[in-house]
Amino acid sequence: PNAARRAITIRTADMKGLPTTRTSFPAAADGSQTAARFDRLQVSSIPVNTPAFIAHVSQDGKWCLVETGFAFGWMTRRDLALVDDDFAQTWENGSYVTPIKDGIPLSDKAGYRFATAIGTLFPKAGEQEEALEILLASSDRKGKAVAGTALVSKTAAATSPLPLNLRSIAGGANEFMDAPYSWGGK
Repeated sequence: PNAARRAITIRTADMKGLPTTRTSFPAAADGSQTAARFDRLQVSSIPVNTPAFIAHVSQDGKWCLVETGFAFGWMTRRDLALVDDDFAQTWENGSYVTPIKDGIPLSDKAGYRFATAIGTLFPKAGEQEEALEILLASSDRKGKAVAGTALVSKTAAATSPLPLNLRSIAGGANEFMDAPYSWGGK
């Protein structure tokens, strides 16, 4: 390990088993390329705003060996921003928001950033009558994490954790009805 740095994802990103954007798909039993499209190098999809630990940086500086709370693998450096103590304290405010609907567009001062994924956690920055204000991680020119804000409708997001009740469970399940199966976030 040559890094030992705290970071955060600034976009939803792929985590790979090797430092490459290449894919590796298994061949079908008959030798054709029609096997299920499971990239054997894909570890997971890592949501935006996910805290990460960079253990190692490749010699060219383009890839980082990263550990999150649920996965370990290689991510491109451009998907991460370095975190300092001030940023970490802001992020660890104890009050969070999670989307309860998939694909809600989020914008900050710079414009459109991304569409949310259900279950992603965002630190809560404030509350308005019909919207929740959340923090979004981005990177400055030096690769350091900075926090911006966005608004998300209260009909599309809720404070986290959600209560464990029939309404929450059914609402989450309904969001995934008819969604195709995906491997590693693909």
